[in-house]
Amino acid sequence: SVLYLLPLFLVFSIKSFFMSKITVHPDQIYIDGLANNDSAIIQSIYKKFVPKVVHYIRNNSGDEDKAQDVVQEIMILLFNQAKAKNLQLTCPFDAYFKIPELESPVSIHNPPKKTTNKSAILVNGVDNILTTFASCCAPVQGDDIIGYISHKKGVIVHRKNCDNLQQISHEKQVRLVQVNWGNNKASHAVSVIIHAYSTHTLLTDVTQILAQAKIHITSANMDTHPDFSATLNLIIQIENTDQLSQILNKISCLPNIFEVKRKI
Repeated sequence: SVLYLLPLFLVFSIKSFFMSKITVHPDQIYIDGLANNDSAIIQSIYKKFVPKVVHYIRNNSGDEDKAQDVVQEIMILLFNQAKAKNLQLTCPFDAYFKIPELESPVSIHNPPKKTTNKSAILVNGVDNILTTFASCCAPVQGDDIIGYISHKKGVIVHRKNCDNLQQISHEKQVRLVQVNWGNNKASHAVSVIIHAYSTHTLLTDVTQILAQAKIHITSANMDTHPDFSATLNLIIQIENTDQLSQILNKISCLPNIFEVKRKI
């Protein structure tokens, strides 16, 4: 990915030398939009410029992950430069994403087919961006979420109230980006903790409820205590927060249960 990004570093390094004589290009709106976290501008960047890079890398011995890594590194560089408030364009914004081999003519006789949004996550409204769900807060569809642009895992999706996210440095906050849930249904691993007065039929009753709801159990661990109470830790596969709430409510109605909650 370093070779793909080399032109960017050259542009940034000579930029200040010509600062006093530059004529700002109209595409400065993209830089200003990045600096202000303008979701409409960021969405237009992904739609207009990113597909060229992805197409080139995928057709030159690269895979989807490699293409998305390069795109994310370019976007991080642009975010950082825009936030510094000293980047002014003297050429089209397209130059930051330009690869010479992409300059061959593209047929316009067959307009692209309309596609439906099939991703679980949209990044600034854009589909098919590499995303990863944060393990620290385990977001589920329906949670309020936000994205963090990483170097290797694309955009990492966190819950907005994630403790780890609240502690990131001011310098790294530039990597936060708007994300939304898409139309694609997906299951998410959710940790659930159940406190009961007794172990009697606890595991059997809980697993029966989950089986009736066709919810898969990834792991189960039960600890017993000297007073005969028990703590049951489960990891279950959940589609959304509505489904999670319904299941927790059903489990809480079982006899001897005094607390059921999502662990994170």
